[in-house]
Amino acid sequence: MRTEPRLLPEIDGLPGWSWRALDREDLPLAWPLARLAGIAPDLGGWLALAERWIARAAVEGGGLGALVNPGGLLVGLERHRPLQVDGRPTLLVDWYRTLEVTPSPRCLEALVAATSALARRSGCLALELTGEPGGNERLAALAGRLGLVERGGRWRCELDSATPPTARARPRDPTRPAG
Repeated sequence: MRTEPRLLPEIDGLPGWSWRALDREDLPLAWPLARLAGIAPDLGGWLALAERWIARAAVEGGGLGALVNPGGLLVGLERHRPLQVDGRPTLLVDWYRTLEVTPSPRCLEALVAATSALARRSGCLALELTGEPGGNERLAALAGRLGLVERGGRWRCELDSATPPTARARPRDPTRPAG
């Protein structure tokens, strides 16, 4: 069962950037990025890998998503799933790749912002990203601006204080009828 919307609205602070959930029929669209990012050497390998991830996401309640830049190009891929960390609902982005086309890490910043928005919409109070292969310099450069803290090989961002009160789930009052 899909819990996230198919296409999130424009990412706050990043005009023209958006995130979209990927389904099986979308996987060929992500192939050029998968190849450039070194994920799979051929289309068949990419499709097999991504279909396994989608099947796993169906069991875990997660998903596979893509970052879309203002020009409409897929410039980031991510795999996410919900879990509890220290008793708090958390969205874990356990795999991601971005293709930076400028010297500044704009794609990674947009991916963190998009998955933070997805986490909030899913009722999570935190976002965690696994560290990057080969080093965490890009995440470390964004840490202060995005509220990321390195913890046990992951980068964590607490979301509850940043979530507008109207977006937070309201406790249900048992004395009032639903609706």
